[in-house]
Amino acid sequence: NPGLKVDFGDDPEPIDVYRFFINDEIIHHIKRETNRYARTAIEEKERAGPVSKRSLFGAWKPVSVRDLRNFFAICIHIGLVKKPKIHDYWSKHPALHTSYAAQIMPRDRFLAILAFLHVNDNATYVPYGQPDHDPIHKIRPFMSHLQKKFAEAYVPEQKIALDEAMCPFKGRSRFKVYMKDKPVKWGFKFYEVCESSSGYVCRLEMFCADKRYSNKPHDVVLRLMDPLLHKGYHVYMDNYYCYEPLCNHLAGHGATMVCGTARKDGQTLPKKDFVNIPIEKGRLDYRRKDQVVLTKWRDKRDVLSLSTMDKPELVRTQGRFELKEKPRCVVNYIQHMAGVDNSDQLISYLPMHRKTLKWWKKPFFYLLTLTTIQTLILTNKHREIRNRKKLSLEDVVKSLLLAMPVGVEVVSPQNAAAGPRQPEARLEGGLKCHYASPVPESTTHTRKAYRNCKVCYDKLKKIPDMTRRELRKRRKITSFWCGKCEVALCVHPCFELYHSKMDYTA
Repeated sequence: NPGLKVDFGDDPEPIDVYRFFINDEIIHHIKRETNRYARTAIEEKERAGPVSKRSLFGAWKPVSVRDLRNFFAICIHIGLVKKPKIHDYWSKHPALHTSYAAQIMPRDRFLAILAFLHVNDNATYVPYGQPDHDPIHKIRPFMSHLQKKFAEAYVPEQKIALDEAMCPFKGRSRFKVYMKDKPVKWGFKFYEVCESSSGYVCRLEMFCADKRYSNKPHDVVLRLMDPLLHKGYHVYMDNYYCYEPLCNHLAGHGATMVCGTARKDGQTLPKKDFVNIPIEKGRLDYRRKDQVVLTKWRDKRDVLSLSTMDKPELVRTQGRFELKEKPRCVVNYIQHMAGVDNSDQLISYLPMHRKTLKWWKKPFFYLLTLTTIQTLILTNKHREIRNRKKLSLEDVVKSLLLAMPVGVEVVSPQNAAAGPRQPEARLEGGLKCHYASPVPESTTHTRKAYRNCKVCYDKLKKIPDMTRRELRKRRKITSFWCGKCEVALCVHPCFELYHSKMDYTA
């Protein structure tokens, strides 16, 4: 039964979904490990010599749950608002000033938490070369927690995609990889299983050259798909994973259908009598072995596909200029393979790419950003069930930034461009001092001048889920305004409401 598996309430806000993923359990764990690491680092520094009280080590105070929640809020803010340096988020320079971070936490406190941030106990680390060595020991608890929560929150629909995602990194690491066909070419590689339609990440695993587990494509697929086998899923894969023995194994032993592209040098493919034989452009040829159909279609080049779910037939699809015939498996592959790419695209809109001395903080902040994307997807899934308008990524992030801070109230700064607000000016003297007059005609148009009534317009804007299109349709225009206030108003009753009530929209 695909769909949401957690009850977030009748009308959940993004913060409700986010706190299911980043809950008190993981916050308390990070707090404990951060304070443990800070104590150890400060003791080592003090043994080496005197420590200034104004230094990072001397001014340190144990981190609290409140501090960490506010710290994560600023991290998301850094992804939303791009500035050259981290210090610029506390800058008072007119060209750089934003008040959000400064209202939540002092700059030095944020930098101290960032420096001492820790997720696992260094005392439990097994050195490289020993049998139980874990290359990603530094972030293992955080990743394991998110893997569990992602699986608990949502069951994907039938169509899923398996592919790699990249976390940007150009430093030194044993498991940094280069992928020439990816937009991000250097970094850490994540294997992900995503829902094709939404991009929701159901399963993920970080490639880390862990000798305890095989990194062969066949074994990676079986490891990621293990909880999803025997449930009738249709999985789409590229030619790195898609081989005939794997397709037969998943279809025969896992009741899971497979569709994907194939490589010409695949070991089990019939090269002499099929793969290497040229065919005419637009023609489709195929071979069958057990439950797997190998198709070969000539477009600008030969396209090889393996499928256990599609008939070897051509279907008409709309091209850029005309109708075009393509194999059914190719059409379905193009339609359903973009799940991981959709998730990657959303993550690229909230980059927390800051230079750090610790390699593990790159994948840590990547996973933190991924959690925000997962929050967006599940929030919109719930709103879709209730027939409500979907939220954009910007809407969700802004909602989180207002709801995440603990113990502080985020206040919107006064709009300097509009000048100081003086709500009492429209109320002074009552209706005796204000007079209705025609809206001045435009110098460029000869027709009568009309403007939106401010009272009617502001009332419409307060309606939940009011779109711009609906606002434009339902607005009221008037040819009169207050000559003193220079605000367009309906003669009755808006003119009187505007000049007699503090809250004229109530």
